[in-house]
Amino acid sequence: MTGIRDLGPTDGELLLGTTSEGPMARMGHALRILVQDWTATLELGEEPMSCSLRASANLTSLRALDGHGGASPLTEEGLRKIEKNAEKILDSRTHPEVSFVSTGVSGTWEAGLLDGELTIRDVTRPQRFDVSRTPQGTYRLTGMIAQSRFGIKPYSAMMGALRLGDDISVEVTVSL
Repeated sequence: MTGIRDLGPTDGELLLGTTSEGPMARMGHALRILVQDWTATLELGEEPMSCSLRASANLTSLRALDGHGGASPLTEEGLRKIEKNAEKILDSRTHPEVSFVSTGVSGTWEAGLLDGELTIRDVTRPQRFDVSRTPQGTYRLTGMIAQSRFGIKPYSAMMGALRLGDDISVEVTVSL
């Protein structure tokens, strides 16, 4: 299983998830957002500790898939509005790329931790992800990214009574 693997959307899926906060949180939706344009280079070693990962994602390729909860169901128009709001909040026209470079791996081939440096809007912070092998044989990477750590103020409406949660969930599923 050693070697270098170049990965992208044909090999798996990169999904983001949001929550709502504030007194009017029940009005908001828990969103699922697909990152359509991403690449990763995975260097597989003999042991998990000798593996490394470099990845980047294009924030201009975000596609709002659906939302659960909320005061009313999301329409296609509503989903496109969410994408436009994300573009503004993330300033993705100026800072389109998010990058991750691993600094360490621990665990086994079945489950472990991936540590690294995550860069969003030219701000780099340490980031940890959980990695696990699914019963279907794919690999799943999950974690939470706090927007505020990167100088991002989450979307808000109704004078702040409805806010996007600071933590964004990340889920990557790939076949190797």
